[in-house]
Amino acid sequence: MLTAVSTAWTLVLTADGHLGLSSEGLSPVSASVQIGLSLLAVAPIAVACVILERRRALEALTQAVTHDDLTGALRRDEFLRRGGGVMGAIDPRRRSGRPVSVLMMDLDHFKLVNDNLGHRAGDTALVSFADQVRRNLDDKHLFARLGGEEFVVLMTGVDLEGATATAEMIRRAQAENSSAVLGDLGPTVSIGVACSPHGDADLTQLVDCADEALYEAKKHDRNRTVSLTLGDVT
Repeated sequence: MLTAVSTAWTLVLTADGHLGLSSEGLSPVSASVQIGLSLLAVAPIAVACVILERRRALEALTQAVTHDDLTGALRRDEFLRRGGGVMGAIDPRRRSGRPVSVLMMDLDHFKLVNDNLGHRAGDTALVSFADQVRRNLDDKHLFARLGGEEFVVLMTGVDLEGATATAEMIRRAQAENSSAVLGDLGPTVSIGVACSPHGDADLTQLVDCADEALYEAKKHDRNRTVSLTLGDVT
């Protein structure tokens, strides 16, 4: 921008006759010089536009690589990468008193939606659920689609009680919203909650514990939340 402004100002001065002095007084500035100065003024702006478009393209590519293209949730690999980084970033000497929780969520009887209403309705149900989850989460929490109708949330600084309360808000909202959109075939959600009270577990342990809790929820008629503290699973 500095180059553009300075060259543009130089062009104005030469056009007004304030530049271009010779020993015999003012000498005219040729058209080629004026054109050259104009191009010199425009060049930095053109470069800036190219850099901006490149940055936008890179951001779009990063979004496509790291996020699910249907729901906008993180992809599984990106969740594991970021989640592992979050867990590993917690200094073991400072873990005490900083709980970490995981929510494993699975839409109940989702196959019935696809079989009876078609895959477009199934996609609508997935997008609607993902939006519902995000409305109940803080931006600092990691939300991902693991595949199919299974989703996961990593919550740092949230204990078992808080994570369970969030899970219940998601479960109730899903039951109400889904039935309003798809009627009796609207899928409910079963949620397994796991918590490491002191944040001293790794991500795999927490996910496995939450998956066990999810299994218990689905075994007991679905559309429910089951919570476990890490160590309760044998």
